[in-house]
Amino acid sequence: MTAEAPASNATVAKMTNKDSRSDVLAVMISAFLDDPCMHETWQDNRKYESCLRGFFESMLDHHMVDAYVLKTAEGEIAGVAIYENEKPGFLREEVSVFFYELKYAGWKSVFTTLWKFITVAGPIMSTFQKKYCPEGTVYLKLLAVSSKHHGKGFGTLLLATTLELEADRKGRKTYLESSNERNLTLYKRQGFVLQEKVPYGKAMLFPMIRELVPVPDASSADRAETDAGPLHRRK
Repeated sequence: MTAEAPASNATVAKMTNKDSRSDVLAVMISAFLDDPCMHETWQDNRKYESCLRGFFESMLDHHMVDAYVLKTAEGEIAGVAIYENEKPGFLREEVSVFFYELKYAGWKSVFTTLWKFITVAGPIMSTFQKKYCPEGTVYLKLLAVSSKHHGKGFGTLLLATTLELEADRKGRKTYLESSNERNLTLYKRQGFVLQEKVPYGKAMLFPMIRELVPVPDASSADRAETDAGPLHRRK
């Protein structure tokens, strides 16, 4: 599936094995370098990027089939979106996070993250999932645009395109939690509604819901073309 933005000639497509994993990770890390909640989770600035890398590595391992990349006209990966349509098995994701964090940041960081998860992050996320993300809801787990490509409309293109493919065409509502208040406007423009503001240490989390946005029924031929080839977006 591919989408095209006339103004920038950027494209959005499902991530494949041909896409550079290291380039995808670089985009994710760049987008979250100044994220308040991430800094609240990993407060050791010396190991912050290593912890981010471990966290995002584990995410890619479990959500590859639901990952999308945005590429510039030159073919550079500039954005990443990850959707979760099935909940991971018990503690599977957490164990993966700890494994990669051990690999990149060491035992001390693993213990710090484990304590933060048990005492703060785990209870908050569990409450959010039960309250806002029932069975059948699409979970937008991550939206990231490389910091050097901010202000080009890539976030809007990536979000609008993937919501149509992952939520609207499947007849599902969408849930996310934003970890940065400055991103709320972007999500609101695409129909998300803020549910509440929840303290996360010195930072804040913002759970948001987007109700189903109906799209016209596509013919079988249209669906087949969308699955195999370009989906053009005109403004």
